[in-house]
Amino acid sequence: AHLQAQLKKAIGDQRANTVLHNFDETNQCYIEYQFENENPQNQYHGYHLVKPTTHERDVEAENNIPQRVKDIISYRQKQNS
Repeated sequence: AHLQAQLKKAIGDQRANTVLHNFDETNQCYIEYQFENENPQNQYHGYHLVKPTTHERDVEAENNIPQRVKDIISYRQKQNS
């Protein structure tokens, strides 16, 4: 339910709109949503970008997020604080 709520504000890069991103303030890590199918109830599946079997941020995966997407997320965080 938490990832589903975050999906509503997730954003994507126009060049790769099958992947959306957001930042999870609660867990302090990025979330990546991957397009699964056209079913409106299950179009995207969300994953916290953390190292396998840990709760450590996966910096390598975060580096694959387009910078403009990270900039928009950062801007939103500043506006909400």
